[in-house]
Amino acid sequence: MKTKIYKFDFWFCFGVESAAFLGLYVSWGGLHIGPGTASLVYFGAAVLYAAVTAAIVAWLAPRAGVTPVPLFESWWLGQLRIRMATARVVAAAGIGAATSYLAYYYGMALTGWLGTAVPKALLKRHTGSSVLDFCCEAILEEILNRAIIFVALIVLARWGSRLLSRTSEMAAIWTANLLQALIFGGAHVALGLGVPRGRPWYVRLPLSTQTWSGLILGWIYWKYGLESAIACHATFDIAIAKMIPTLR
Repeated sequence: MKTKIYKFDFWFCFGVESAAFLGLYVSWGGLHIGPGTASLVYFGAAVLYAAVTAAIVAWLAPRAGVTPVPLFESWWLGQLRIRMATARVVAAAGIGAATSYLAYYYGMALTGWLGTAVPKALLKRHTGSSVLDFCCEAILEEILNRAIIFVALIVLARWGSRLLSRTSEMAAIWTANLLQALIFGGAHVALGLGVPRGRPWYVRLPLSTQTWSGLILGWIYWKYGLESAIACHATFDIAIAKMIPTLR
């Protein structure tokens, strides 16, 4: 049964990632441009990326003892509890909305404290993206950052804790969670999307909203799975897009 479950995990991740790439293609106006070499290259690369990352998710999950998509797995096994599933996703979306407000006021306070403006790249990303963009990006980012990087770090942290023979299970998980949050925040800082602007990376990284929101997303993934983490991430981005243009 476990083998079948992990095969399901592969096909689920492959399917949703492929759908996310298609959604971004539609949002970017690709279908209006028509088929061409660029479109073939895009879809070829998208399918290859989805296949590789889905295979990594399915390979890592049993080694870390995690269930990547618990709600869809329980649905596939005929054990889904609708109320529980709905409650989890709604709660995750609520956390995402609440976190967006915290990020908004944190950004205002940080801008006033350090006297630096919010990066233009961040403003452009949030004001120029649609709901479809945010949902598709949330899928792709959560699979990469949580279902792959976070889980790989859990495996490494457990291996390290066994060598030390002192570290508890939760210490290993939270070490992995902290590291993946720093990687998540670091990627946004490198792309010019982290707050504050014009500061050294070692200042921007711990202060970046993406770093501490990555901690929250990692915790949600560990406790409730990929579906809830995607719901939280997408809601956060959609909500913050309505507020962040005022941080000029």
